[in-house]
Amino acid sequence: MSGFLATTDLIKGQGIKIVSADSIEVDHQTIYRYRAVPDPPRDDQTSISMELLPDRSWAIHHIAYETTATAGSGRRQFKQSYREAITVEYAADQASLPVPRRVRCENSFRDETFDFRRFTLGVATPEREFTLGYFGLPDATSPITLEPQRSDFASWMFGLGGLSLIGAILTRRGRATSRNASE
Repeated sequence: MSGFLATTDLIKGQGIKIVSADSIEVDHQTIYRYRAVPDPPRDDQTSISMELLPDRSWAIHHIAYETTATAGSGRRQFKQSYREAITVEYAADQASLPVPRRVRCENSFRDETFDFRRFTLGVATPEREFTLGYFGLPDATSPITLEPQRSDFASWMFGLGGLSLIGAILTRRGRATSRNASE
């Protein structure tokens, strides 16, 4: 029963409360089943059920989410239901990590099944595959460094300000000279 505590602790922080938990034997395999509801309770009727396989590193066997909510108002009020479920079947090899063989996704609108014909766990990806050269691009010869670039904006503003000042002085002097000449 120690598996119940660890999974409960994991789930508790997610805003749901486990309302039932039990275990069953199916095809010589133990399955832990949980049913949960939102915590704090909401206006809609929502439930979550989950089945875990402790002999397969606590892999998910089945998870389902169901909700029924009231929509609309007044005489046009109606109930709307939504269901989503995922069931995972694993390859028979018990010696390694759980490898999915088939995943069935069902919801209120459609059902889909995904079969994995080839699913291998192998060695880590070689370091050379994380270079530009691996993709046909030239590799960087030296590390890229960013140097702060000096902005010439202030220089341009001071220059334009100076030219404007000189222009204003010359214009004023020109007006004063033309006034003196007209007198």
